[in-house]
Amino acid sequence: MKEKGHRRFFIPKEHGAWAMLYIPFVTGVCVAAHLHVRVLPLFLAITFGYLSRLPFIEWVRSNFSLRKKSLNKRNKWNKNREALFFFIGYASAGILAYFTLLFFYKLWGILPFLAIGSSFWAFYTYQTLKGKHRSIMGELVGVLGLTFTAPIAHYVAIGSLTKMTFMLWLLNVLFFSSSIFYVKLRVKAYARKNQLCALKDRLTISRGCIIYHLLLFVFMSTLCLLQLAPAMIFAAFMPILIRGGIAVTRFPKTLSLKRIGFSELAY
Repeated sequence: MKEKGHRRFFIPKEHGAWAMLYIPFVTGVCVAAHLHVRVLPLFLAITFGYLSRLPFIEWVRSNFSLRKKSLNKRNKWNKNREALFFFIGYASAGILAYFTLLFFYKLWGILPFLAIGSSFWAFYTYQTLKGKHRSIMGELVGVLGLTFTAPIAHYVAIGSLTKMTFMLWLLNVLFFSSSIFYVKLRVKAYARKNQLCALKDRLTISRGCIIYHLLLFVFMSTLCLLQLAPAMIFAAFMPILIRGGIAVTRFPKTLSLKRIGFSELAY
């Protein structure tokens, strides 16, 4: 499946991915309770870093296509050049923003974040090119990479590492990973809607969603009981826990991926 985007400027149209990119970023800054001007170049850096994926993918695909086929070679060459132009432009802007953090604000601790974030970027891009980015593993890697904006934003906002830096990443990963199991359950349930009369069949198809949300409930309860996270944080997870419970007991007869996407965005 191809990445969806506006061709002219290679801007991804996946609203959920944008939410996973920016909501953890805002969370990291807000929890730091220190709005420093240096979060602005970080915002630009992660934005351009994310934007660079789509033209890079298109450039690789176009380049591969040019080698395999000779039809419409001129048109493919133009697309190849356009994708490369935008990739270089987005990547250069992102690198410049990171250089600002490194050399102007002296945030050398950002280098490990860059190495880890780049690894996620590269691996998920590879998964996309192989057509495996819609698998559970591929989407989990995508969530890990997108929500990595939470710890880096927290670090840049306060200028140092704390336990909360990585706790924020963990909480965001757990929160957004819920949608992977929920959406996949909805899709599978719709595809097999005429074969799910027996309770055993319903439990079988819902197994992944049930296990994930049960473990999530136990983990969040444990964090709160051990006072490793404030009890109020549990309130943020209650809507998705309830949604997960409803999903395994009620299988709608219709499926609208657009509606599901917007509802996930609302969560």
